[in-house]
Amino acid sequence: MVALCPPMIFGPPRAPDTSAVSVSMVRGWLQGSSPVRSLLVSDVRDVAQAHLNAAVFPVAAGRRYIVGNEARLNAADVADAIRQRVGASAVADMTSSDDEPGAAIAIGEQEVEAEEILWRELGVRCRKTEETMADMAERLLCLSS
Repeated sequence: MVALCPPMIFGPPRAPDTSAVSVSMVRGWLQGSSPVRSLLVSDVRDVAQAHLNAAVFPVAAGRRYIVGNEARLNAADVADAIRQRVGASAVADMTSSDDEPGAAIAIGEQEVEAEEILWRELGVRCRKTEETMADMAERLLCLSS
């Protein structure tokens, strides 16, 4: 048995009718109905690759892996990455907020250890949060067109 523990999973959806919480959240950001938030992110593509590799790499047996980024990116940087990819006019009402009351670890500081062991044992390098969120936003906008 192998345990894969992603934080919150984001990434480009395959179908327009996807009802995942992360899809609803990012749609709200793009529509300006809720602010972009700072979150510890896993890319669905990286999680899928980790599942495949964990099934065939003997070293993974009996292990637990966090599959995702080690630190949260501040919300303004996430919003900027989305704007740069899709164009500011496409998301004119998008706002951001780093208001995380009671957060024990400051935004940008390492929250988990994942990168080194994922690469060494599973051959997985997680995408940067900016890439994941920009890819997801671009796909959602294409699906809604």
